[in-house]
Parts: sequence; C-alpha cells; structure tokens
Amino acid sequence: MDRGFNVGLAAPLNIAVGVEERRDTYGIGSGDPESYYITGTQSFFGYAPSDAGSYSRVNYAAYFDVATDPIKNLHVDLAGRYEHYSDFGSTEDGKVTVRYDFSPKFAVRGTISNGFRAPTLAEEYYSGINVGPTSASGQFPPNSAAAKNAGFSSLQPEKSINYSVGFVAHPMDNMQVTVDAYQIILHARILNSSGFSGIAAECNPPGLVIGTVPTNVSYLKCPAGDTPAVDIISQSILNAVQAKGISSAGLTSISISSFVNGMNTTTNGIEATFNYASDFSDYGHVDWTIGANYNKTQITKIDPIPAFANEVIPALHINQTELLGIAAASEFTTALPREKIILQAFWTKGPFSVNLRETIYGKTSELAYAPTLSNYFNETVPVTPITDLDIGYKVTKSLKFDVGANDLFNQIPPTVPLASTGQALDGSRVFHLPYGTAPWGQNGGYFYGRATYSF
Repeated sequence: MDRGFNVGLAAPLNIAVGVEERRDTYGIGSGDPESYYITGTQSFFGYAPSDAGSYSRVNYAAYFDVATDPIKNLHVDLAGRYEHYSDFGSTEDGKVTVRYDFSPKFAVRGTISNGFRAPTLAEEYYSGINVGPTSASGQFPPNSAAAKNAGFSSLQPEKSINYSVGFVAHPMDNMQVTVDAYQIILHARILNSSGFSGIAAECNPPGLVIGTVPTNVSYLKCPAGDTPAVDIISQSILNAVQAKGISSAGLTSISISSFVNGMNTTTNGIEATFNYASDFSDYGHVDWTIGANYNKTQITKIDPIPAFANEVIPALHINQTELLGIAAASEFTTALPREKIILQAFWTKGPFSVNLRETIYGKTSELAYAPTLSNYFNETVPVTPITDLDIGYKVTKSLKFDVGANDLFNQIPPTVPLASTGQALDGSRVFHLPYGTAPWGQNGGYFYGRATYSF
C-alpha cells in the first residue's frame, strides 16, 4: 500500500507498507560412484552421498516507509523493515534520510541506516573435497552436523551501519553536480576461512617446518637424508575428513575450511558525479557524464580460530593461528581499486545514437603464494583505462539495432610471471594466465551485435 495524506504539513504525509514471504531452496546431489570411489578420477573428489542434501528456508518480512516535508524545503524519510528467517531468526533494520533545499540550485542531504545480508544457502551448506596423491582438503558446510561436530558455528547474517552526507548543486542550466561522503561499518562479515590442518608433514629432525599450514606437500623439500614425518595436529579435523569417506592412509596433508562470520571491516569513501546536457542543434544532442569514486576498506577485527583447529601436539613446530591469512586479507583491502573514474558521452540525433564510455580503474594488488620462493608475491594490476563503445540505429519506434564493444582495445591484465624453474610463479600448471584480480576481468574485448524490439 502506498498512499498520501494531507495532515497540515508543508507536503502530504506519504505512507507505504508491505509484507513479503519467500522460500529459498538449495541442494547437492551425489555423483556417479566412480567419481568419489577412493579418491575419484580427478583431483576434485566427486560429490559423495555425505555431500548430498536438500535444504530450504522461509523468510517473512514486513516494511513501512513514512515521508513528508515537515516545513518548506525540508524532506524527511523514515523507513523500517522486520524480517524473520527460519534458519537464524529475526532482524530489524531502519533508515533515516534528510534533505534540505537552500534554493533550487543547492541542497544538502544525509542518511543513516543499518542493514544486513543473510548468508546464502550455498554458503551454509556447500560441501566438497579436493584430493591429491598425498593430500586432501575439504570445504565443510558450517550449518551441517559434520561441521558442528568438528567445531564450526552456524552462519549468522552480516550486519552493517551506514552513514552518508553530501550535496546536490545545479550551478547552471542543464548541469548537475553531486558529492557524497560515506562510511560503511560491516560486522560479522562472511568469508571462507584459511585451511585448518588435521595432519601435516615436517622434516626430521623436528623443528624444521616446510611450507605454511596447511602444508602443500607438492613443495615439501627436506635436506638430504631427512625423512618427512607426519604429525597429527587436530584429531577433530582428521575425524571430520574421515567421516566424509576419505582415508588418511598415505596422506601427509589434510585440511578443512568453511564459511565463517570471521571479521569486521570499515569502508570510507567519497563519490562525485557531474552531468551536463548540451544541444548542438543540427549536429545532435550530447549528455556528458563524469563519475569519480575513492574508497578504502580496512579490516578492524579478525575473529580467533576455533579451538578445535589448534589441538597442537606441544612438540610440533607449526603455527596455526590465523582465521584469515594475509593473502586472503588482501582480497578485501587491496584487490579492488580504491580509485575509479568514468567519463561518458552519449550522442543522439534522430534515430542514431553513440555511447562512448571510458572507465579508468586504479591500481589493484593481491598477495599470492609462490611455492618455489617459499614466500608471497604481489599480483599487481596497474592503473588501466577501459573503453566501451555502442552505436545504435532505431529503425522504428519499437525496433533498434546496436553494435558495440566492451573493452574495445582488448586490454588484458598482466600475466602470472614464471619462476626460474619455468613453472608459473603461483605454482599452477597454466602458463601466461592473466591475473584474476583485474576489476574488468580476464577475457579482453567483448564485441556484439544486438537487436531490440520493444512492445
């Protein structure tokens, strides 16, 4: 329902209310027995009966919105929403927005709100195992009985507090400028944890630890004459993996990970836009747009690892203390560009149109492990402009044809360098693979033709 009421204020009191019901479902079916027998036919252990399951939840919601101008030029909007999820309970969220117009050419605005993001059913229940000749690693669903027996907790929703303040200006006809500063405080952020080891190998004599936890035995190099020794780090993890049908016989590395509510972050940023419409008479009309954004995300808290993950034999010299390793942390802080600028010109004349857009992405970087160096290296993507172009022709009022390109000049991110051994530095067997951290993707130019018919 959405209705306005005259109550003697500077503008009608507008009230909107509504209710919603939604049912979500998710399932994994077991594969052919050959795909998960012993270790399966490939490194990915097929979906076994222990991975299979069907899950659902029901969500009920009610919301309201009240908006009015209590005095001339002051607009106030209050909104609230209540939701109940069958798998983790209830949440209440609200928003207050205020705007004051000093004149038709200048206004200030601000918003305070809180929000949440419910974990997806896939985050709650996805299950899978990867195996190698001497290793096994598993993704355990946090809301499953197996994960709870291992010591993981059920996922809860992410919660946020959001602030923004800014202004809108019309310094001249056909021109608009907006600037907004914002802060987003995110609690209980959902992430995939580091791998927690059940068993790992170290060189003999003890004390010389090879690699990081979980140990990747493909790069286990002990001094001549030494024999790798396998130690139990966590019997709980070992039991959990064995419950999946994976035998530990002959393995020197076993680890598990899971989605967890693992950290808090704060993002501060500022965003500005500029729009101007110009008319060149017989030469057409052009809408000019400039958009710029700067933001910085900081991790303010990382939760401790579950107690079960550190059942370490005192003599074992392995440090297993991180819920989120430094490489994974960089995905949240530096893998997205802090700066982004969009320059766009949209020209129209009669049935013709041309849209030219230049997007300039700031530098990004993400830490990746280089096994041959026994250290991390930065996958850095420099400042890069990406050009998009669309040319259209409207044949009739309803029919339009377009040709165009996203990433017109086929910009490819830098590729993973090679180590002195000739192998890719990140340890993969894929050569000259573009960095996946590039904000515009790895695949280069995308060229298209399109026909649109509007009824």
